[in-house]
Amino acid sequence: MKNALLLFLAMVVSVALYGQRTVSGTVTNAEGEPLIGANVTVVGEDGYGTITDFDGYYELRIPETADALQISYIGYKAMRVELGEKNEYNLMLDDSGVVMDEVVVVAYGEQSRRSLVSS
Repeated sequence: MKNALLLFLAMVVSVALYGQRTVSGTVTNAEGEPLIGANVTVVGEDGYGTITDFDGYYELRIPETADALQISYIGYKAMRVELGEKNEYNLMLDDSGVVMDEVVVVAYGEQSRRSLVSS
């Protein structure tokens, strides 16, 4: 019985991994600094995505049918990369030119505009 269960689990795992490949690389800005927490997703495929680590590195298992990756980060232009035969894509995001001067976050309750703005 144990052998049959192990054989069944091995077959399920092999079917789940069939038709996938791993892509990896780094995401940096124009100055070459790594972007921590940049979003890397597969275009047109729900459930396939990751974020970059402290060094801007990402690694993502994607289906063989995937055509492109979408990379985005707050304050930078989103980038779409068409996938080819290679498995490593080192990417550089351009500054979008959008400068955020102020951000006001209000959470856990309701506030009126009048109580937030003072002279």
